[in-house]
Amino acid sequence: VQVCTAVMHYGYRIVEDIRVQLRRWIASDGDRSDLLPKGRPVREARHVVRRFRSEIEPVLTRFVRLSQTWSLLAMSIVSTILGIVVLLVAYFLMLNSSANDPVAPSQDTGESLGESVSQLGFETHESLYLTTILIVIPALVFWCVQYSVRLIRTGRNLGFAGGVNAGLSELGDVDAVALVNSDAFVEPGWLTPLAAALDVDPVVGGAAPKILFTTSNEAGRPQINNVGNELGPRWEPHDRGYGEFDRGQYDEAEDIWGWCGATVLLRRRYLDEVGTLDERLFMYCEDVDLSWRGLRAGWRYRYVPTSVVHHQHRASSGGERTPLLDYLNRRNRLVVVSRHGGWRGRCVAWGRAVGGIVVGLGTDIIGPLASLDRPDLTLLRRRVRAMLDAARLLAGGQPPLP
Repeated sequence: VQVCTAVMHYGYRIVEDIRVQLRRWIASDGDRSDLLPKGRPVREARHVVRRFRSEIEPVLTRFVRLSQTWSLLAMSIVSTILGIVVLLVAYFLMLNSSANDPVAPSQDTGESLGESVSQLGFETHESLYLTTILIVIPALVFWCVQYSVRLIRTGRNLGFAGGVNAGLSELGDVDAVALVNSDAFVEPGWLTPLAAALDVDPVVGGAAPKILFTTSNEAGRPQINNVGNELGPRWEPHDRGYGEFDRGQYDEAEDIWGWCGATVLLRRRYLDEVGTLDERLFMYCEDVDLSWRGLRAGWRYRYVPTSVVHHQHRASSGGERTPLLDYLNRRNRLVVVSRHGGWRGRCVAWGRAVGGIVVGLGTDIIGPLASLDRPDLTLLRRRVRAMLDAARLLAGGQPPLP
C-alpha cells in the first residue's frame, strides 16, 4: 500500500512540476523563441502556448486534483481489504486453536473481559487483530482528518477567546456552531439533543449540556462541573451545581441564566446579533460576558441534561488554583459585572475587591509583622494588580498578562 501511494504521489509531483514550469515559461517576458529548436518560427511557439492554455493545462490541473483524492481513496480501500483478509485468517486460526480448549461461560465485563477472552485459546493470535486495527484505523482516520477537519494556526497564543473567535471567523454557511474545549470529552449522541433544543424555540441562542468532571468518587458517581451558569446573590457568576455528585437532581431540561464555554451549541443568528467573545479577557469569564450580552438582547439559554460531556477542569491553566487563574478570575469578574450589572453590581463587585485588599493588609502584612515573620505580599500584589488592570480594561486599555 505504501509503495502504491508513493508511486502515485511521485507521479503527481512530476505532473505538478511540469505544470508549474510551463506556467512560468508563459508568464515570462517575450516569446522566448530561444527555448525552441533552431529553425522553428515564433508563431509555432505561440500556437503551443495557446494549445497549452486551452487543452493541456486543464487536463494537468484535473489530474493533480484527482491524484490527491484517488491516492487517499486507494490507500483506504486496499487497507480495508487487507484488514478483512487478516481478520478472516485470524478467525479460522481461532477456530482451529480453540476447538479442543475448555470454554468457561462468562457474563463479566471490563477487567474480567481480558481473562475471559484468554480462556478462549486465541491469545497467541492477538497480533493478528492488532494488525487489523493498525492497518484499517489509520487509513480511515487519515481520510476523515484530510477532508473533515481544518486546523487554523494563529501564530501565537490568543487565549480561549481569541482561539474561539479565530474559528468562528471561518464558519461559512451554518445555522449553529458547537464549542468544545480541548480538555472536554463528549459522549456519543451528545449533539442531537442540543440541536433539537435550538429547533424547538427560535429565541434560544444556546443549548448547554451536562458537564461532568473526568473523575468520580469511590462509588463511581460522577461529580458535576457545570449544568449552566448562574448569577449569585452577591453578583458573582459561577457554575451551577459545581462540586455536587450527580444523583439525578439536574435531569430535567430547563432555562438557565448562562452557558459554559467548555461545551455549548450556539445559534449562528445569536452570534451575528450579539457578537463574539471579548478577546481582551483572554481566558475565563468570557462566556459569562457573552451570555450576559445575549440576555440583555432578549435571548434565552436552555440546559439539556441528555447531552453529557466530561471535562478535565482547568487543564489549560495548569491546575485548580494557579496564580494566573486567580488573577484572571478576579480581574475578569470585575470587568464583566461592571459592564452589565448596573450601579448595584458595580458597587458590590468593587466593594468586595477593595475589601479583599483591606483584609489582605491585615492577614499578609500586619499579622506576620506582629509575629516577627516576613510578610508574603504575593497574593496582595495579585489582588491589587487585578483591580487596577480591570479598571484599565474598562477604560479601553489592554494590560499585559503577568
